[in-house]
Amino acid sequence: MTLYTESNQQRLSMIDWTEILNKIDVDVPLGTEQFNIECPFHVDDKPSLAINTEKGVWICFAGCGQGSLKSFIRTKTGWSASAINKFIADNSSGNTENIFQIKEPAPLGLPPLEEKEFPFKQYMVPKWIFDRGFTKFTLNKWGCGITSTNGLVIPAHDKDSKLVGWVIRREFGIPKYVYAKGFKKSQILFGQHLVDTSNAVCITEGALDAMWLNQLGYQAVALLGMQMSKVQEDLILDLPSKEIILCLDNDEAGKKGRDYILTRLSNRVNISYLKLPKQYKDVQEVKNCDIIKETIENRRIW
Repeated sequence: MTLYTESNQQRLSMIDWTEILNKIDVDVPLGTEQFNIECPFHVDDKPSLAINTEKGVWICFAGCGQGSLKSFIRTKTGWSASAINKFIADNSSGNTENIFQIKEPAPLGLPPLEEKEFPFKQYMVPKWIFDRGFTKFTLNKWGCGITSTNGLVIPAHDKDSKLVGWVIRREFGIPKYVYAKGFKKSQILFGQHLVDTSNAVCITEGALDAMWLNQLGYQAVALLGMQMSKVQEDLILDLPSKEIILCLDNDEAGKKGRDYILTRLSNRVNISYLKLPKQYKDVQEVKNCDIIKETIENRRIW
């Protein structure tokens, strides 16, 4: 796969139009470069306005207009050209100054994915992921990439290291995680292909939580949600470790998921759970390694 290199055209194309359009109340679906929305310039139930974020253009098929996305912003907001340029500069994290290349093949020994398998720029990552504390080594290890809208792409493998899909983590917006079409996330434990010792395994909800704990030296897998499926239950029981530490999110949904898993697994493995300080909603928010270590050491045994 050819690694991404910069040019003037590519610099222009890396403007994060998704982020910008979201900020002017246009709901942009993730994972696609071209889509239709209801036109804000007329009563519309089709929808009849098409946007292409890669080319930076729009057109209303009902006749309201067409042009660059800058002209769309001007038509929608009434702002001046200088105000629009400043708005884009202030709000786009998708410029090339915020794109980083991680050049080396993954230390796992997994080869770079073919473009047809991984239709994103692999081994390129957005700056915001470094702001969260992740290192180049970790992102390289997981074979991460970037979408055209500045999302982080994480390949998902089964326990035999076979690619089965990918996870897209958005910097902003809801949902935070989006998954490849046809990817049955309940059929794998994200990160299981990296579990190779009998040391305790942490179980998280999100992919970034598992990656974060892995970076800190702990074995970790993610359910990719708060629910544990029957397949995932069997995969947990098949892990080389018989000691499980639940590290689900620190909210009511996470607690419900935790209690369900405790009920299902309590008599079959040694299981415990973390009790995070109230100010943290998940383990990835805890940047102080000593707090993570102390929390794990003081985990609640079930």
